[in-house]
Amino acid sequence: MSEQFGRDGLPPDVVVNEKIAARIAMRELKDDAVLQYGWTRTDNPVEGDAVLLTEGKRSSHIGVVTFSKDKMLVIHACRKTGVVLSDSLSLKVNNLRITGCWTYENIL
Repeated sequence: MSEQFGRDGLPPDVVVNEKIAARIAMRELKDDAVLQYGWTRTDNPVEGDAVLLTEGKRSSHIGVVTFSKDKMLVIHACRKTGVVLSDSLSLKVNNLRITGCWTYENIL
């Protein structure tokens, strides 16, 4: 681990209030706040871009875009299964949909 991350051992556990963290993340994804951090909305996501996932009618959580053989996939974390890699069919089956994509422009 020290070769990869420059430290020995595992980092300490972090206790997070999920409801508060989700509220803050959703608020930060508003376009005006996103621009403050160098992210801009995109219709053509590339690897590493952020996506907002919606469950039903409410914003749920954030994922990261990756690709496998030109197929877009989303890395995200689910409460019951942990970190997962989902394609569009898997998202749909789990009542999730992508409602926005943001790319880092480093415009600051």
